[in-house]
Amino acid sequence: MEYLLLVDNSNSMPPFREEVSAFAAALAETGGEHTSYALASFGEALEAETLADVAASLPMDETLTRLNTSIVQALDFFDGIPRAGNQLRCLVVLSDGVQYDPQGGVPYDELIERLARSDVMLHCVGLGGDADALERMGGLALASGGTQWTVSGPEEAAQAARGLAQGNGDLLVTGFDINSYQPSGGEEPVSITFASGGELICRGERSVALSPAEEGDASGQAPANPPD
Repeated sequence: MEYLLLVDNSNSMPPFREEVSAFAAALAETGGEHTSYALASFGEALEAETLADVAASLPMDETLTRLNTSIVQALDFFDGIPRAGNQLRCLVVLSDGVQYDPQGGVPYDELIERLARSDVMLHCVGLGGDADALERMGGLALASGGTQWTVSGPEEAAQAARGLAQGNGDLLVTGFDINSYQPSGGEEPVSITFASGGELICRGERSVALSPAEEGDASGQAPANPPD
């Protein structure tokens, strides 16, 4: 499990410092084995730091809140980390959801599309009382397949962290070898069915983009650039 906490450090966030600290502390306590943590803040720029070093003392004085752009930068951060084994990657946003970006930033609909095709699960911890902003932030979590909490006070924040750790602990990562398939390229439908003892557990369907097989690829042999 890899967690990246993306924390709003704008000047609207100091009232929620205790909630941010309580969430980070509870997540670190309950994350379990083989779990890594990083913390990033957003405002003028995105800088990844270790969770333990900065969670409690994060400056919250930025005058900008580039929420959408910072989420894209965080996804880029994950994309730059080579995979080693079956990992679950989680981006956790802690914010009041109010974006202020004079440059416009990444459009909301474009961010929704990026999250829908990313293998990173986005979870949102909403702070404050701006219902519209928190609803928009929750829409990002929904597009990613993640979860959203709206918390008030350190204890609710800690409960959200424990709930996130428990939920992720119940997830499985499954891989499928499709090296023998020779795709023509483009969007193709894929369905996955899980059953046990003849009983259907769950079924999922979606379209995926597959790279075309290169000329000379033999059946059963991995292409030079196999699709994810």
